[in-house]
Formats: sequence, C-alpha cells, structure tokens
Amino acid sequence: MIPDSTTRFITAVKLRELRAQRDELRGVYDDLATRAAAATDPHGRLTELATGLGDLTLAGRTLHPELADLRVLVNGSLAGGLTSPDLVERWSARLVDELACGRLRSEFVFRFGALLEEWAEGAGVPRPEADPSGHRELRARILAPAPANRHRDLVDGLRLGFGQPGAGTDATSTAVSLGDLTPVLQALGDEQYLEPGLRAEARRFAADQTLAGELADVLTVLGADADGLRWPAGGVATRAVWTRNRWRLYPMQDLPMACLHDIWARRFETRLSRRTQPEREYSHWSVQVQTHRRDLLAKLHRMGGYHDDHEGFNVALALIDAELELDAAAFGPRPMYLVKLDIRDYYASIPHDLLMTVLRKIGLPDRDLEQVAAFLAMPLAPEPADDPEPPRARRGVPLGYRLSDVLAELVGTCLEAYVEARTPVRIIRRVDDICLLSADPGAVVAAWQHVADFVAACGLTLNDDKFGAVAIGGSLPDALVGAPTPRWGMVTLDDRGQWGLHEPGFEEYLARSRRLASAAGSVLSKVDVVNSDLTYLVDALAVGTDLGPHHRAMVSEALLRFHRDHGGPGRSIVDELCADIERLVSDSDGQAGPIPEAWLYWPVTAGGLGLRAPQVLAGQFAEAFRCRSRVGPPPGPAGPGWDTDDHRWGEYYQHLTAPLLPAAPRETAAMKGMVADFIDRGSTISHGRQRGLAPYWRWILTVYGPEIRERFGTFRFLTTELVPLRLLGRRWQGAGPEQHQEELFDDEPPF
Repeated sequence: MIPDSTTRFITAVKLRELRAQRDELRGVYDDLATRAAAATDPHGRLTELATGLGDLTLAGRTLHPELADLRVLVNGSLAGGLTSPDLVERWSARLVDELACGRLRSEFVFRFGALLEEWAEGAGVPRPEADPSGHRELRARILAPAPANRHRDLVDGLRLGFGQPGAGTDATSTAVSLGDLTPVLQALGDEQYLEPGLRAEARRFAADQTLAGELADVLTVLGADADGLRWPAGGVATRAVWTRNRWRLYPMQDLPMACLHDIWARRFETRLSRRTQPEREYSHWSVQVQTHRRDLLAKLHRMGGYHDDHEGFNVALALIDAELELDAAAFGPRPMYLVKLDIRDYYASIPHDLLMTVLRKIGLPDRDLEQVAAFLAMPLAPEPADDPEPPRARRGVPLGYRLSDVLAELVGTCLEAYVEARTPVRIIRRVDDICLLSADPGAVVAAWQHVADFVAACGLTLNDDKFGAVAIGGSLPDALVGAPTPRWGMVTLDDRGQWGLHEPGFEEYLARSRRLASAAGSVLSKVDVVNSDLTYLVDALAVGTDLGPHHRAMVSEALLRFHRDHGGPGRSIVDELCADIERLVSDSDGQAGPIPEAWLYWPVTAGGLGLRAPQVLAGQFAEAFRCRSRVGPPPGPAGPGWDTDDHRWGEYYQHLTAPLLPAAPRETAAMKGMVADFIDRGSTISHGRQRGLAPYWRWILTVYGPEIRERFGTFRFLTTELVPLRLLGRRWQGAGPEQHQEELFDDEPPF
C-alpha cells in the first residue's frame, strides 16, 4: 500500500497517465502516418513527418527533441525541387523508423505503467512467515539452561592474555562523537536482517549530519548513565527471521539503544584486543607468507555474525585454496588432508558461564564483566503463557549486535588456541565454520578430535550435517573413510583439488526460488525474488574468488542455468515473465511484437523490467579471470625460512589470496557519454543522490544499449514527468511499496 492519501493520489494520477498515453499517442502516430502517405511529393512527405514528430509533446515534454533542427529543410523556404532527392529519401526513411520507435516507446511505457501499478497494488514479495510454535521454540532454546559443561579446566589451561595494558589503557569514555556514530549508522543501515524500519531510520540519520549530531549528543548523555545500556525493564520483543536457510531469533531494537550498544561493543573490542593479541613482531608492509596469512585470518575473524557472509565466505575459500596451492608449490605434489566442521546453533547455544570464565581469564575489569553479564541475560518480553516477570536468556548471544559477534569470536579464538597447542595443523575458521588442513593425516585426525573435545567440554555440539572430509591426491585415513565431500555454500572440493557445484544444494535452492517466485503478488515482485536469489547465488558460488578454471566454468554455467530452468526444466524465467506480462496487458493488440531482450534487463528507473542478467554477472567475473595477471611461485622446493624471510613466497601468497573484482568495460568516449547521461537521469530520480555507476550497469549499457537505441530510438523513452518518483525509487532499491523513502538510495544505485 502507498503510505498517505496525497501520495496515493499523486501515484494514481501518474500511473493512470502512463497507461493512457499509449492510446493518445497511437492515434497521433496513426494520423501522422496517414498524412505522410497522402503527401503528393517526397518533400511534402518529409515535411509532414518532420513537423509532426518534432511538434509532438506529452506532459509538456517534447518526445522527439532531436528532430528540432531538421526544420532547416522543412520550414517552407525550400521547395521540394531545391532539395537533394537523396537527402529527402534518407531523412524520410529515418523518420519512418523514428515513428516506429515512437509507437514502440508508447507501448512499453504503457506496459511499464501497468507493471508498476500492479506492483503498487499487489501483495509484493512473499516472505516466509514463522508459525507461532516456531517462534516459541526459538525463544525456548535461549531460555533453557545450558547443558552441564566442564569448560573451566579447559580454559584455565589456555594462554589467552598476551597484552600488558599500561595505566589508563582500559579507561572508558562515555562521550559519543559524530565520528563514532557515523560508521555505526552505516552498519545498521546495511544489516539485512534487522527490522526494515530500523534500517531506514539509520540510513536517514547517516545522511543527515544535523540529525546524527543531535543523536550523538543524546547518546553521550545516555552513556554517562550507569543504566544507559540496560535492557528495558519490560523485556525485549523478538521476531523470527528467515535467513535464507533457517529461522533465527532476532531482538527488536530501537535506533538509540542499537547505536549505544554498538559503540560500547566497538570500544570493548578495542580493550579486549589489547589483552588478547600479542604485539606484532613484523612490519605492516612485510610480504612474508606468515605475515599475510595472519592479516587475512584476522580479517576473516573480524567478519563475525551473519551479516558479513559474502566477503567472509570468499576470504575463507580463497585462504583454503591458497594453502593448497602454496603447499604444492613449496613442497611438490603430496597428499593434503582437509576436514570441514561446523558448530550447531552456535550463537543460540554459547553458555554464558563459558564466556564469563574466558573474560575473567583474560583479566577484564569488573565494570566490563558486569556489562557483558547484563547483556547476556537479556529479558524477553513476556508472552501470554509466561509469568508477568520477563524471562531472561540463559544461554546464547543476541543476534544483530556487534558485542555478540565479539563474544562468539572469542570462543572461536579459544578453540583455535586449544587445538594448536596440541596439534600442528592449519586452521581456517569463519565464526563457527571450521576447516582443518594438513599434509599429515594423523595431525588432521587428531585436530578433528581436539575440536570435538573442546566443543563437548564447552557444552556445544558439532553439526553432523555439515561435516565433510577429503584427501587431495591421496586416500582418507581410516577414521575419515566414508566422510561426505566437504561443502561451503553450494561449492564443494574434490580429491583432485577442484572446486565444483554441490548439485543437490543447487537444485533445492532453485526449487525454493521457483516456489517463492510463483507466489509473488506481481510481475515486478517476481523479478525481485529472482534478482535477490541470483545475487545470493553469486555469493554462495564464490563467484568473486579465483578458485581456478574448473570453478570458473562451473559458476558461469550455474548462474546461466538458474535463469534457464527457473520456470521448470527447459523453461526460463524470461519465458515466464514474458507470458506474465502478456497476460497483464491482454488488452494490447500485439502491435509491439515480441518483447525486446534488452528491455527485460534494462533498469526499472529507465523504464525497463530490471531483471538481473546472469550472462553479464558471470561474464564480468569471467573477463576479470581471463585478464588477471598471473604470479608464479619461486623455484621450489622451499628452503629454510621460506615463509618468514623470503618475500617472493609472500608475493605469491598475496597473489593467490587477492579477490577477483568484476571487470568493467573500457572507458571509451561513447561509454563516458552514455554513463554521464544515465547518471544524470538517475540523479533526477534520486533527487541528486546518485553519483556513480557500478561495473554491472556499465556492462548492461555496453551489451544492451545498442538494441535499446535501435528499437526505441533513445535511452530516455520513459517520460519522467509521468513517473511516480517515490514509488519508482522504492523499486530502484528492491523495497516494497509500503517501505520508507529513506531506504531507497545506496551510494551507487543502478541508474
């Protein structure tokens, strides 16, 4: 629904006019064609076409502005015989084509209006709804006491406190500056699983320095109060959120408290790092293997929670692949053994006493311990069956909070310390997703057992469904025989060291996307579903990671197959959408002919359908892969100090772990002109907020721009004066018609 009566009125009028313009223009074009055909001589025909098209306006806008200068030939001062017949013929043919383009433009502007109207009035994108019993089950999980555990002796044996903070280094500040607040607002605005209203509010404050400054002042006052970070006395409301593959329980937040918690967590994280991270004994600019490995693992560990899935996932796979490539280059072909593990319901299961034991072991001051304890014991708003007193969480960390990510990462650090103290093995961990890697089969089996021991001692459980193992270039040790092939997202690793597609996972994902799209309330909502699921698939396939030519061919085929079979085997999403559009505009008499392919992928803000093109998504990364410079390893085998002193190996390792960024088209003069034109148009739609154009949309311009120009005669075929800009802005960001305007614009929207 549209939020207020005036906006609804504006939207209704503009959508009505978008639909009505086709019949009006069709009559004008038919009359013009008739008059031109009735002209008694070629010059008269040219005059009818040039003046008729040149004078045509809609909503105060000239529809064929490029024809204005043609009046030099048809202003009445030149008789037909004084003008070159060839010139007259060429321009007449050009204007006949322009008339056909005008007809097509009016038809597709009509269709665009019908699509936008259906979307504005429809049910939007279907979202999975958790039944009440499911929500109660999620609540019950964190309200239940943690299972008995024996973590204390285990933690006592760990070396956790490296830092020796001097006097005053643990002092806390309650002042909140604009510099403190801005990154917090940006992070909250980008957190996909927070409530839409909170995200919109965070973006609005981030874009308004005056509002943000006033909020910073209020947060300073709240932070000075001892109870400023306490949970509300009546408890915190929660909601079940579908996170692509499962339901999770998220607390409901308001912006001031969300900001205050985040700022405190960032400062707490700094104080914690002083006590848990040893001083660097190497230069920041070093290119040693160990240096770069440390930096990447530290970066991976900072990507906690469920909001950094994309970048963290790619970094983790790049590290695994780099370790395999590096070992082969340094020591020659030899078997490598890998075990993949995962902790079940990690965030919801971490025992509170485990976290407090670790924090005391590190030596944090009492004020920090008290704050963390209060944070963990989150009161939940009572439900009808509860006692009036809000029940408190007894295990787990609340989702959607930076402090939860910090605490969950701390347990992961303890796990690594426990295993590494007992077994020499490479550990690549992203939150609770653990990869053990070694050339020694005995070491990887022992490390697996140590992980299991640690997890059990801490009252946690390994997820058997996500267990996997592989021997690359060898045979699995007896303890691992029969283990499933390891899987990350929809990517697997086989015994040849090749990354491939997890076919059952892909088919299940495709079927789920198909069901969701079929339940969409409008054609544009169906496009939203497919675009969102395709974007997630890009992440789940690690398209932005260089994992070799086999992986590159696999992901390109999978992305194309997602569209090709989305309507069922052999029926593409393009076929489905074209059929849906024809049903929606069934009053069309077919004069427009088949839907141009370019229009399907053209952005909504320019009058297209806005379907994401898998061939372009796959192609821009394939082009980057093809053009990427290759750095080979130094001559092997590696000698003493190869990973600590030899910069050549460090440079090779850096190359192996570098991200694969999408290629962009060449910056030709023509491309610059097209890009500038679209940024200018996007600036109109976004009220000046658009400043750039992402590589994907530049490729769309390159690949489909010529067809748009040929079929429609111009890029600017959508009459901006008749477009409900607020509604179109929401389409731009993939939001629903009921969401707030503040959610609409990112730093670099499509057009």
